[in-house]
Amino acid sequence: MKKNFERHFIKTLPLIRKLTRSGRNSSIVLSLLLVESYFRPSYLQFLEYISWILMLFFHRQQADNISLGFAQIKYKYWKMLNSSKSNSITDIKKMTSIYFNYDYCDIYLSYHCKNYKDLDYSSIIKLYNGNYTKYYYKLFSLSMELLKQNLKTSASFH
Repeated sequence: MKKNFERHFIKTLPLIRKLTRSGRNSSIVLSLLLVESYFRPSYLQFLEYISWILMLFFHRQQADNISLGFAQIKYKYWKMLNSSKSNSITDIKKMTSIYFNYDYCDIYLSYHCKNYKDLDYSSIIKLYNGNYTKYYYKLFSLSMELLKQNLKTSASFH
C-alpha cells in the first residue's frame, strides 16, 4: 500500500506544486485530493464522465449521485456549490480542472464545518466521505506526511 501510494504521490506532485504556487496550499485539501485520485485514477474518472453524461439524458436523478473529478465530489454538490448556471459543457471543464477541484473541495469542507482545519484526521475524513475507514485514514496520514516532507520549502504551506 505505502509504495503504491508513494508512486501516486510522486506522479501527482507536479499538479500539487501547481496548486501551491497558485496559493492553494491547505495540506488537508491537498491530502484529500491525493487520496481521492489514488482511489480513482484518470482512466476511471474518464469512464465516470461518460457515464454521467449518459445519465444526464436517461436518468437525471442518478446523475446527481455520481462522484466526479479529482476531488470525487457528487454532481449534486457541484451544482449546489456552482454559482453560475450548470450545464454539462461548463461543468466538465470545471470538473477536469485541478484548480476548481481544489476550490470545490475547500468550499465543500467549509460549507459543512467552518473550522474544518481545526479537526482531527478522523473527523475530516468522516466530514468529507460520510464515513471513516482505517485504510483511508492510513492513506490520508501518509499523504499529510509526504506533503510535509516534499513541500516544506514552500513558506505558505500549512
